[in-house]
Amino acid sequence: MERELKNKDEQLKKTEKEKQSAEENNEKLKKETSKLQKRAKEFEEYIKELEGSKNNIEEKYRELNVNSLKLRAQNEKLIEDLKVYQVPSAPKKPKVRRQISLKDELGSLEEPRFEHTTHHSYTLSRGVTERKNLSVGLTETIAHITAKKMKEANQNRRKDPSEEYFTLVLVT
Repeated sequence: MERELKNKDEQLKKTEKEKQSAEENNEKLKKETSKLQKRAKEFEEYIKELEGSKNNIEEKYRELNVNSLKLRAQNEKLIEDLKVYQVPSAPKKPKVRRQISLKDELGSLEEPRFEHTTHHSYTLSRGVTERKNLSVGLTETIAHITAKKMKEANQNRRKDPSEEYFTLVLVT
């Protein structure tokens, strides 16, 4: 009986140790369960936030879609109006607008301006030579008129570009 009692005591100690380890495992599992429940609540809140932002995005998408449809309708109306106003009328001469930068203007001021006199002198001298009363040769007339034009051009030579620009700024 004593042996049986010892065996039973040993079995009792083993079962108590098993009971303690089971209780410890149970405590650990309870802690992990509570952590997982907290995380589940956090995920639920996160999912709710995502659903809210999804709803906001869908609402903005609808608003933008409505605005897009309105703009398309306005665009079509403007295209129709443009077609009405583009009825062909008398052909208009396109206005040519020259855009010259200040640098280009100053550059043009530096270049001396000489009139192209060869053509004019030729036509004038030809008119003179066709008259029978005058006996001046064609080359002499061209040289005379060209020299005269060159002399006038030298007299009308432009001032220094910086002076002209300064004067222009003061005048305007």
